[in-house]
Amino acid sequence: MTFLRSWRRAAGITLTVLAAAACSDSTGPANLSDPVALDAELQAVEATMATPVFAGFSAVSDYMSPTGAPALSRAGALLRATSPERLTDAQPAARSAAAARELEAMVPVLAAPAGPIIPDAYYGKTYVWDTATGRYVEDPARTGAPATGVRFVLYAIDPLTELPSEPLVEVGQADLIDESADGTLSLHVVVESASGARHVDYTVSVTPGTASFQASAAGFVGNGATGAALRQLDFDVQFTASETPTSADVQADAVMNLNNPSVSIELHDSAHREGNTWTFTRDFRFHRPGEVVTVEGTVTVTETAPGVYAVSGQVTVRVNGGVFARITLSNAGIQTDRELSPEERAVLVRLLDAVDDVWDAVEDFFHPAENFVG
Repeated sequence: MTFLRSWRRAAGITLTVLAAAACSDSTGPANLSDPVALDAELQAVEATMATPVFAGFSAVSDYMSPTGAPALSRAGALLRATSPERLTDAQPAARSAAAARELEAMVPVLAAPAGPIIPDAYYGKTYVWDTATGRYVEDPARTGAPATGVRFVLYAIDPLTELPSEPLVEVGQADLIDESADGTLSLHVVVESASGARHVDYTVSVTPGTASFQASAAGFVGNGATGAALRQLDFDVQFTASETPTSADVQADAVMNLNNPSVSIELHDSAHREGNTWTFTRDFRFHRPGEVVTVEGTVTVTETAPGVYAVSGQVTVRVNGGVFARITLSNAGIQTDRELSPEERAVLVRLLDAVDDVWDAVEDFFHPAENFVG
């Protein structure tokens, strides 16, 4: 959902700090045991999403609505400006603070949605891509959609436009099934290839509260293979947000487990606003055989005047508990106490990129629910 994208952009400042801290003049006591193997494991994580049917789902997930138009909330314009590339420019603190403000603005939107997610007037309908209008439209001739949901046909994607290529080539389908009950909005999403292989199966839930909400996405994404060739990433993402007249708190917790090789990702992000100050905290852990790589950090951003920010923070990278590198951030710049070899720097950046790719995927998982709720 948009709130998740806003949060990831806001919390991303710690990743910007780490990626920028590439050079230094001393060494640390801990080292990666096997950077090459770690790189291969990260490739295996990304392989779960490297299929035409997942690409077809990811590219158009924001268009999956009865009107066919992408859901652009109040954060829409800002989110374009806070893409991962833009977060590495000269003003990451300003962008993180702005994203955090937009995130807080989503609390009242999602604190009082009404169910069900999909109005029953749309049940059983199938939507296909219309190249003339660049959106989904209903195809009354198609049957087989869920009795309590809708179906969207998926297509091969043009890498330049990131929309279905022309002429259209069907690669699969996405079924959205409304399972809302007892005050909780719940959407079950199943994505299958044209051959019937299941690539994605997860449920998004949103529970409104008083000036707060809870949201989750749990399920799996995989390459659709069987036996030893299967690469499947099971995930469970929990998100909470709340606000008062003077403060706000947000928390995102994710656990992701790959079947083969057996590795896992843990991510705990939080942010607290008090007045004009946001404090971002990240605890990221990559578990692999015999080794745990962690990235822990806290960054504080205070808007001292309109468009003027004071920044301070520290990020520590550890390998099996030993310090691999410490990075300090301030308005004066970035300092680190660990010189990274080109190989270490490359695998560390790839590690952080993999986390960002997974968050991109999870963001796409929330889009269909947002399109109907919003």
